[in-house]
Amino acid sequence: MDHIDLLGRANQTWRNATFADHEQTLVEECAKLRFAQAQRIVDYWCQRADTEAAEHADQRKRDAAHLHASPTMDGTVVLNGVLDPVGGAIVSAELARLERLLYLQDERDGVTRTAAQRRAVALVEMAERSAAMPEGSQRPKPLFTVLLGDDTFTRLCELTNGTVISPGALTPWLSTAELETVLFAGKTTVVSVSTKRSFTGAVRRAVQVRDRHCQHPSGCDVYVDGCDVDHIIPHAAGGQTSQYDGRLECTPHNRDADKHDHHARPYPTPARPPDRLDELRARLRWRYLHDDTNDGDNADRDTSEAEIENEGDATDTA
Repeated sequence: MDHIDLLGRANQTWRNATFADHEQTLVEECAKLRFAQAQRIVDYWCQRADTEAAEHADQRKRDAAHLHASPTMDGTVVLNGVLDPVGGAIVSAELARLERLLYLQDERDGVTRTAAQRRAVALVEMAERSAAMPEGSQRPKPLFTVLLGDDTFTRLCELTNGTVISPGALTPWLSTAELETVLFAGKTTVVSVSTKRSFTGAVRRAVQVRDRHCQHPSGCDVYVDGCDVDHIIPHAAGGQTSQYDGRLECTPHNRDADKHDHHARPYPTPARPPDRLDELRARLRWRYLHDDTNDGDNADRDTSEAEIENEGDATDTA
């Protein structure tokens, strides 16, 4: 019933004709997915159906952002408001991070508090840290990751909490954001992570952008913000720290022995570490297939792909 409601909400008056054309495909695709995954599929469809209005919708969300902090008679303060998707994701991610640290501290100290109580303390902690920042100090920058190499990623645009947004929603952040590119060979193998941004853990990023949500066989929907990168074969048992022996799992499924998947298949993808030649082939193929000046037919395209492969084989031999 939740899936049906999801499709019903997508079928708005201004989309009636488009929805009628795509209804069968949407039903077939959503029937294969859990609700959170189906919701992202429908959100992407709505975004494409509303292309002309998307930019105005992004601006409306930013303009509608507001926050009230209202003191009461006894001195307590009531907070309520609305944030745009990007700003909301930034605030929510930091609140969740601090709340998690407080949870671990409570466990050590034998303190019992609800998650809501810890979030209240975390919000005050955020304000105290902001007040203590030296004037003019560098602020953390948002990271935008551009995925290349497979048509699966075409027009993919979402936050690390799984919220689907339009590319226009990122425009206000472009002047301060840091960019990285991740090049795929097919849908599962990362052949290159750019070094334009200084950070450690390229292998971690490869697993995060590939899996995007918890990979526990129960079908868990927790997105990358709430996940650890887990060894499929434990490191103590000889498992390698590589994208082939790594997967995303949410904190409970990874750290709770009763919930963890102890019988995972050995590797999620065939273990074949890519080399520089793999990267060259993927880059050449991507550029050729997405060259707007190329009007050749599919036969010419197939021939060029074969030439790329032959060039690679010759280089291998040399």
